[in-house]
Amino acid sequence: MILNYFFIFWCPVSKLNAQDKKFSEYISELWLTGKKQEALYIANQRLHKNSNDLSAWLVKLDYEMEFSKLDTLPETLDRSADLAEATTTTNFIKYQSIIESMPEVIKPLIKTMREMSPEDFVKEQTKGFITNKSLSTLMAIESLEADGLVAPISKEEMKLPDFPEQEARVREVNEIRTQTKKNKATSFETNKVSSLPATNLIQSKKTNQTIKENSATKELKEKVSWLKSALVVIGLGLIGFLLFRLVKKSK
Repeated sequence: MILNYFFIFWCPVSKLNAQDKKFSEYISELWLTGKKQEALYIANQRLHKNSNDLSAWLVKLDYEMEFSKLDTLPETLDRSADLAEATTTTNFIKYQSIIESMPEVIKPLIKTMREMSPEDFVKEQTKGFITNKSLSTLMAIESLEADGLVAPISKEEMKLPDFPEQEARVREVNEIRTQTKKNKATSFETNKVSSLPATNLIQSKKTNQTIKENSATKELKEKVSWLKSALVVIGLGLIGFLLFRLVKKSK
């Protein structure tokens, strides 16, 4: 059984030549720049040579999740999970359970997406063209690479066909996204500026209220001070009057 697994998942991995590059590194670069169809192309070429190449299945899985390929995604999930279950190498073992559990987690979401309106579904698919998004399975692929199960990208594999429609769509989607962000930022600044008069008015009201309160306090203090003075004078007068009466009686 162990030997069977060894032959199923083993693929010839040579040392990196000057013209070669790590599979994970090259695929990640393509993915971040929006060249996801090129990444899928490489994965499919590898699967054509070795249908049990888990790293290629993971790239395919990422692509189908990104672009909501609901027809093929369930099969890709199952295939990746089955291969992951049988791969118990030192570094990959950390990600094994995650890949194995993906069908259970993602299949209910597929059902929900099938019930989306056509407009919402198209919006969801369009998100796949957004650049600077990392490959979600990258760390799992890197772990397979560290275990010696992934061949480097050869110079021959780097000769990719052009995908002009994808390139145009990537540019369009990202330009719209950038403009939307700018509009939101401008709107935020405008709202901030427009709120200044109201803020100043509130602040002015607070200041006037404070002035009024201070004035009232000052006036009250003055009244209290005057009242104290008056009581002192009255008190002294009464004391003087009583002393005068006492002196008069003693005579």
